[in-house]
Amino acid sequence: MKNFTDFSENIYKDADKDEEGNQGQHIVMQLRKSVSLNGNKDVKFNDGKSHKVTRQHAQKFLQKHQKMHRADDKRKLQNHAAKSHDHFQGSIKETKTYINTIASAMSRLIHKN
Repeated sequence: MKNFTDFSENIYKDADKDEEGNQGQHIVMQLRKSVSLNGNKDVKFNDGKSHKVTRQHAQKFLQKHQKMHRADDKRKLQNHAAKSHDHFQGSIKETKTYINTIASAMSRLIHKN
């Protein structure tokens, strides 16, 4: 029969394996901590790399995440941003480029008439 220490060692090993496999899974919580620590926390992404995310970028992502209403949209945003630091940066900039595209299309329509 196994004693308690053998059992607890197996639990910790399994937990470490799960944690390694799910790096970046909880990116929202990592970004919240980065905001509270003024950007001094490394954020782990699914590609295995860690980067320091500035407070402003983390806040911008969290605001975008919070404004979303549907759970599947939030999950898609999280999964996209958790892939890598480049994907995270792209998820922040998408809103800006989308708004600029709409604004430029509207100005072309106005000037056309």
